[in-house]
Amino acid sequence: MEKAKIHILDLVKDQEGETVQVPRKVHHAVADNGQLFRKLRADHKVTVDHAGEKTPPKPSAPTPQPNGGSLPLITDEAPESETHLWSVSTSNSSDLEGEIPWILRGSPENVAKAKSILAAAIEQALKNNTTGYLVLPDPQTYRFVIGQGGSKVNSIRKATGCRITVPRDQAAGEPIEVSGSADGIEKARELILKAVKEGLAAGGGARS
Repeated sequence: MEKAKIHILDLVKDQEGETVQVPRKVHHAVADNGQLFRKLRADHKVTVDHAGEKTPPKPSAPTPQPNGGSLPLITDEAPESETHLWSVSTSNSSDLEGEIPWILRGSPENVAKAKSILAAAIEQALKNNTTGYLVLPDPQTYRFVIGQGGSKVNSIRKATGCRITVPRDQAAGEPIEVSGSADGIEKARELILKAVKEGLAAGGGARS
């Protein structure tokens, strides 16, 4: 029994975990839809839990407002820049106060790497505290934003420093979510609309 106890303690001694307090208002931005958890687990064999504490609710997108007036019908004369809905919110206005624990479990060396990655993600999330929600009138044009193999959306991300999430279902009314600085998200909006305009001009109209 004593030998078994020593063996078990030896196995878990490097898995006790280290706690990092993450501001609740940026929890979801840092987690990036679970991608950060998967990255830490796959690249560094570090798991994350929250000590049983309930995670904060994911911010809901505000109702996008027509850009410059009522939303017109899509016609050949209506430029794409006038046929979208756009809304902006900032995490500074969030009513989520306090912090949530992130417990990092793994070897000391890997936990140290994970802490560094997490610290950078928190800093970036606090800096990029503005989120824009863009709704296009025809969800089938969202493919122009993605581009072949994700090439177009990746180029917009690189050009603006923004995190851009295009809805998978691309159903009517589903917004493209753009997170970054106030200037960055406006530039991203312009590039997204330009991509749609170019896609339509190239003969890639909505599929029937």
